[in-house]
Amino acid sequence: MADHVNVPGATVGWTADDASQHRTPQQVMDAHFAAVRSGELARITADYAPDAVLMLAGSVAAGREQIGSAFSGLLQSAGAIASLAITSLTVHGGYVLLTYTVDSEHMLIPDGVDTFVIERGRIKLQTAHFGGLSTR
Repeated sequence: MADHVNVPGATVGWTADDASQHRTPQQVMDAHFAAVRSGELARITADYAPDAVLMLAGSVAAGREQIGSAFSGLLQSAGAIASLAITSLTVHGGYVLLTYTVDSEHMLIPDGVDTFVIERGRIKLQTAHFGGLSTR
């Protein structure tokens, strides 16, 4: 259920989900980076469409609940994140290509590559490749 937001001049029944439909891909990505850095699953999954798909090598998470479970496992495996750096971000319409590095307590990802399809202010599809992943 969406959070209800009191916005002056808005019609009754307007929700935060209505506002998210008008976010640009850049705004979606900015919110998603902040959510991932926070480690808060509710914030992370809120950026995804209800029927979104997250594809990792060898696994697929469909829907917010499964995506939340996938992120929970990833965050737990990573441990405390020392650094999450975006090395490039390319946006064309609703398509995003992201490269990044992660240095955490239990893993290092020197060459991460994710793609996103964003529709109506939400992530509809994400693929992720953790290039050079090593654990410690």
